[in-house]
Amino acid sequence: MARTFNVNGVEYTEAEIKKLIKRYLTIKNTQKLLDKELSEISKTLTGIAQTEEDKKVILKEHSISISDCTRVSVSYSELEKEHPRIAKKMCKVSSYTKLNVK
Repeated sequence: MARTFNVNGVEYTEAEIKKLIKRYLTIKNTQKLLDKELSEISKTLTGIAQTEEDKKVILKEHSISISDCTRVSVSYSELEKEHPRIAKKMCKVSSYTKLNVK
């Protein structure tokens, strides 16, 4: 007899799970392709904005602008090594569940 899995009151057969996995992987692959295309378009639009002195291009209903940003990060392992009390007091550690599908 085939196994079933109950999730939130809904029964899933192995066949249904295989379909879900196949759909998941298809969507994930499509997402990767879209992310690649989006990245290429972003690079082009950034280049277009860089051609202007004020880094802005305004069209009728759209605009492109870029701004320089800075992000500062702290190495938790280094902070913990050098100042363990500060690391424990100031750093927030979050746990989460990661889905891996192959």
